[in-house]
Amino acid sequence: FDGATVGGLPAGWTAGTANPNVTWSASSVYAFSGNGMVVTGPGDIYDYGPTLYSYLRSPTLQMPGETLTLRYKVLANVAQCELFFDTMKLVVELAGLGSGIPGSVICDSQGGWLDVELDISGYTNTTVHLRWVMSADATQNSPGFGFAIDDVVLESRYTCDEGDPCTDTVCQAGTCVTTPID
Repeated sequence: FDGATVGGLPAGWTAGTANPNVTWSASSVYAFSGNGMVVTGPGDIYDYGPTLYSYLRSPTLQMPGETLTLRYKVLANVAQCELFFDTMKLVVELAGLGSGIPGSVICDSQGGWLDVELDISGYTNTTVHLRWVMSADATQNSPGFGFAIDDVVLESRYTCDEGDPCTDTVCQAGTCVTTPID
């Protein structure tokens, strides 16, 4: 997110909200390094009535590889987590349909940046959007800023050793190429 203008969105990213007071934008204050993305409201407070959702959506991503790992950092400053509110989760959109990723729900304030690592190998060789979704309610006095994410890394891996000692197999442009050893 380092190339994004503070207060805006990185190129190709979109955001939407059910509450125009609580939106995603680039921030140098709520960043682990460079600029990060934060979902908050005026005065760095996210408690502006019910926010059924406020999302940050990635550009279209090609997901090559045999295994996919998504890593990112999260900072939360919210009221205590409730069943569906004062939470943030990652959703992967495939063909317009979203699916929540187990282990991606963040709630409660951590007091520092949390490292998140998720296996999303179920989406290899597809085209997707990543969508971080924050939801909040108005039943608690929630003076925190909300959620911030930073340092998003998508790692794709191929295994190209088919186990034949008479061949040499290498990964070239995402494809395994096998040649006989003379």
